[in-house]
Amino acid sequence: FRNKIRGRRKAKSKTISEVSGSGRKVRQQKGTGKARAGHSRPAHWRGGAKAHGPKNSVDYGDVKMNKKTKRLAMSSVLSQKLKEGNLIIIDNLLLESHKTAPWASMLEN
Repeated sequence: FRNKIRGRRKAKSKTISEVSGSGRKVRQQKGTGKARAGHSRPAHWRGGAKAHGPKNSVDYGDVKMNKKTKRLAMSSVLSQKLKEGNLIIIDNLLLESHKTAPWASMLEN
């Protein structure tokens, strides 16, 4: 699992807020005959940001893991919990009421 994550793409392009450059207005709004421009780093300007580039967002949910590896990981975690004394096994979970108080008292015991 770790090896699959290690080979992931690490590319990340800069957005407008991350590109270096001033936030000052490039030219006056009216009177120049050119298009209005707020600052010098939009995606369609030279030296500007990348519009829809890679973001390097990591999602481990789509990484395939073999069934036997999952089973081995779960068994090792449960055995470690058992060694530490943090594992509680319940055979029968039947209570006479659906109220919260009996459930809470059972969980405290």
